[in-house]
Amino acid sequence: MSGSTLKRVAGAIAWGAAMLGVLQVHYAQTSWSHVVCGPWGCGPPAEALAACHAAWLLVLAPITGLMIGYLPSSKIRIIAVAALALGFGGVIGVGVWQYFAWWTPASERAREYVVQRYFFSLACLVDFPAVQLLISGVVLRIGAILKSRRERADGIDHSSNSSLAAEDAVSVARTAT
Repeated sequence: MSGSTLKRVAGAIAWGAAMLGVLQVHYAQTSWSHVVCGPWGCGPPAEALAACHAAWLLVLAPITGLMIGYLPSSKIRIIAVAALALGFGGVIGVGVWQYFAWWTPASERAREYVVQRYFFSLACLVDFPAVQLLISGVVLRIGAILKSRRERADGIDHSSNSSLAAEDAVSVARTAT
C-alpha cells in the first residue's frame, strides 16, 4: 500500500471515528438539555441538536478542505458564492416560514418572543445545514483569497476558465503536429 493510499485510509478512519464521537454527544446528560424551551416553544434536547449540527460541520469540513486544496481559486470562489447563497437562502427561508407558520397566528404576547422563536427554529433546523453552509462558504471564500494570492505569486493565472481551455486546445494542437 502506497503512502498516499495509507493517508487516505487513515483519514477516512479518523473521520469515521470523529463522526461516531460527534453523534454520541446526544447521549450526554447535562443541565442544558432543555435550554431551548421557552414561551416560543420547546424543542429537542440541546445535546441532540449539538450532535446534529456538529455532524453537518463534520460532513462539510473535509469537502471544504479538499476543494481549497485541489481546485483553482476561480472555482473555489464560485463554490463559495453558491454555499453562501444556499446558507443565506436557508436562514432567510426559516424567517419566511416562521412568519407564515408562527407570526400570523401568534398572540400579541407570543410575538414579543419573535427573535427567540426565530433562533429556536434555526437551532432546530437539522435537516438542512444552513448555518454550516454559511460557515463553509466563508472558509471557502477566505481559502480562495489566500490561494489566489499564492497563485499570483507563483505566476499561475486561473482567472478565466475560457483562457485555460484555449491554452489546452493550443497545446493539444501543437502536440498533434
